[in-house]
Amino acid sequence: QNSAHCLFEERSEGPQAAGKVDLLELDGQRVEAVAGGRSHIIAILEEGDRVLSWGHSNELGQLGHGGAASAASVAPKAVALPAPRMMVRQVACGEAHSLVLTVAGAVFAFGDNSFGALGLGSPASAIASTAQPLQVDGGALLAAPVRAVAAGAQHSLALTLDGDVVAWGCGEHGRLGLGETHGDIVGTPSRVPALPMPAECIAGG
Repeated sequence: QNSAHCLFEERSEGPQAAGKVDLLELDGQRVEAVAGGRSHIIAILEEGDRVLSWGHSNELGQLGHGGAASAASVAPKAVALPAPRMMVRQVACGEAHSLVLTVAGAVFAFGDNSFGALGLGSPASAIASTAQPLQVDGGALLAAPVRAVAAGAQHSLALTLDGDVVAWGCGEHGRLGLGETHGDIVGTPSRVPALPMPAECIAGG
């Protein structure tokens, strides 16, 4: 569906067949990696030093453009990472939040934090949402470089260089794998216990 011009310039309400994303702002740009949330998209450009995002709205800051959030549709624009030309390895999107992993192993998060998916600490209600990318470096990610990230609808995952899986966000139905000692909202990155060996990859549903 292209009701918010996320795929190409001509507005369309119906389902779309697979094809090239045709937006003026992407003309001449080569994309290295892309991720999509419920109604937003984030992409790493070819050199890895620029990240663009766009979508149906930026109401919860999920595009990471900084400044005030907006409910209007947003054309591709650079994510406001804290340093210019920061080299980025991977991006991931939840329903209304986003993660950016740098080549140096740092994780940045922005968007909806109502379930703690940004990993900014407890209680999650202290920061309901943010349009400014903030580093996730507490709990089990303190001084722990990360090699991969993943996102579910309202939760996030990281894989450290040591092979530990770290989870935070909505823990309903056991989706974080943290056992009975954690509640339904986990705002601080926490190591998933009892995995049989160092993990090789992660994914979120």
